[in-house]
Amino acid sequence: METRTPFEEEKAALLDKAIYALDQLHTNLNSLQRNLETINGIGFQFEGPTHLWTSFHDVLSNGTPQQPQEQYDVQQQVFSTINQQRKRQRDTTNENDIHTRSAIAPASRTH
Repeated sequence: METRTPFEEEKAALLDKAIYALDQLHTNLNSLQRNLETINGIGFQFEGPTHLWTSFHDVLSNGTPQQPQEQYDVQQQVFSTINQQRKRQRDTTNENDIHTRSAIAPASRTH
């Protein structure tokens, strides 16, 4: 059986208090992070209406909506990508049709 000195007992008690305080700090920081993520998510929900009202204001004040060049470039890139994907789908569909027709054509000639 070990006997502890008063110093060791006080040290153990202080360490227990420190561990408890750090656990509370960790819990509170996690709660803060969840709250900040919620606030950030709510802020992103206002992005669409903000853009809409900004465009509306621009149309009323200038007669045409003003878009930043970066946004325009991104939109053009997205449209280009979509058009390329559609073209690939059409090409793939056309190739499948050609293969299907060539497979059906010899069978219909034999009858």
